[in-house]
Amino acid sequence: MTKLLAHFRVASYENWRAVYDEKYDLRYSAGMTDENVFRVNDAPNELVVIQQWPTFAKAQAFAASPEFKQALQKSGVLEPEILILDQVISAQEIAQKYMRAVEAQDWTRARALMHDDLKFTGAVPKPIGADEALQIQRAFSSGMPDFKFNYKPTGGSGNIAKGTARISGKHTRTFTPPIPGASLMPATGKSILLPIEHVTITVQDGKIIEWQVEDVPNGGVMGILAQLGAVVPAH
Repeated sequence: MTKLLAHFRVASYENWRAVYDEKYDLRYSAGMTDENVFRVNDAPNELVVIQQWPTFAKAQAFAASPEFKQALQKSGVLEPEILILDQVISAQEIAQKYMRAVEAQDWTRARALMHDDLKFTGAVPKPIGADEALQIQRAFSSGMPDFKFNYKPTGGSGNIAKGTARISGKHTRTFTPPIPGASLMPATGKSILLPIEHVTITVQDGKIIEWQVEDVPNGGVMGILAQLGAVVPAH
């Protein structure tokens, strides 16, 4: 994610605003996707504009364009300071953002952080993909609204995040266990706490593409079901 930050003073806010609004189509046609204007409390003619751009190159090209420079001059901008900022986000940050999204049951946000080619292994009998992994987490969260990973970072570098998870929650709502042939399971009031599991998460293009969970006794999906007393259909 790239942001263009402009800090400047103007001779007249009203004049500047009129020109800025007039150039709305110019900015969006150049690729800008969002923008916000801020005024300094005790200096009404001192402004900060923050714009969001899809790439550094597009923001840089716009800031260097004759049209942008002409707009600055026409609107009465004084001593502009322009910064183009590229967001730096680590694999560890993405891993934690994902877990917070699941714990908040923000499924749209969680899915947006999953690569379409994600492979989830270790906590399930066989590797599964993004949608199936999210479906399992949604199922447990529906029965345990306080579902938590209790994740703690332990290391990693580059596109790899390492940590430990110890899943917990209290079964207070009816839900369908995420296994084929399972029936609705009424709330039992039971609290679950899995053993500590080491987790390795690999990120590609800002999204989780691989999630490996240590296979430990009484851990993973089957460990949760066992603590809840769920009946697992025979296959």
